[in-house]
Amino acid sequence: AASTEAALAVAPINWVWFIGAVLIFLALDLGVFHRKPHAVGFGEAMMWTTIWCSMSIAFAFLIAPAMVGEQWTVGHTTLFITGYVVELSLSMDNVFVIALIFSFFRVPAEFQHRVLFWGILGALVMRAVMIFAGASLIHQFHWILYLFGAFLLITGIKMLFAGDEEVEPEKNIAIRLARKFYPVSTQFEGQRFFTELEGRRALTPLALCLIMVETTDLIFAVDSIPAIFGITTETFIVFTS
Repeated sequence: AASTEAALAVAPINWVWFIGAVLIFLALDLGVFHRKPHAVGFGEAMMWTTIWCSMSIAFAFLIAPAMVGEQWTVGHTTLFITGYVVELSLSMDNVFVIALIFSFFRVPAEFQHRVLFWGILGALVMRAVMIFAGASLIHQFHWILYLFGAFLLITGIKMLFAGDEEVEPEKNIAIRLARKFYPVSTQFEGQRFFTELEGRRALTPLALCLIMVETTDLIFAVDSIPAIFGITTETFIVFTS
């Protein structure tokens, strides 16, 4: 499908508008709607899920065509929706593992949103780097798509025969490095990631949880980014979806 569409020439200002809008929504999410920590119930979660999914659909059918202009076709909308659904499906494994991480670190429900907020922000930065690097490689070496496909096939087979997933922080290199440079408190300090321990700056268990979430998301991105490049190589659609 991707080969039937002309390459999108997206003006830099459109990238700025999109990224700026995402940052504004994240700021509102943390600074307004979740200014006071609280446990997110099923009804609230369903409401926000509906809002964000509706905004994505609006972007595909209304906002993106207005931003990009006449070169945005029905085919591009289809590619965006396909990529969005694929990434949403792949994110379910993310959600399951993050739930295990929260359970392992015994993160109180009212503090979980803060970890997710910074986790999403970090994921945006990491995935942006990987997407632009991947797009650059594909445009120079188109055959690399076959390597992506083989990697996804091997990963799928590995997942098929894998046992139950476990959270093992002691095997996480990032957490081991953090422990090497900072002492770690055994107590939560509200929503804080840092505290004082014997006169030294120390990490809280919430900080270790965030590190675990970020590194886990990076691992999952290695799967999901090749998946969407198999749908389209349009960098704008890959990143926005």
